[in-house]
Amino acid sequence: MVAFYRAGRQSEALQLYRGLRRRLVEELGLEPAPQLQRLHQAMLSVDPRLDTPAHGGRPTPTFDLYAA
Repeated sequence: MVAFYRAGRQSEALQLYRGLRRRLVEELGLEPAPQLQRLHQAMLSVDPRLDTPAHGGRPTPTFDLYAA
């Protein structure tokens, strides 16, 4: 999801989330983890923390940004 998002393919990133959520709900009766839900919300709101650093620094692992 993050790779698609950072490549400027936000709609495909969001489509991946929707597909994952649908499968989790239909097959297991579960919602995605809160961390993944926050990542999805960040993509919807175009959170600048999702962008890679502009000056070549090492990016923070994306999942860590949305940990509880």
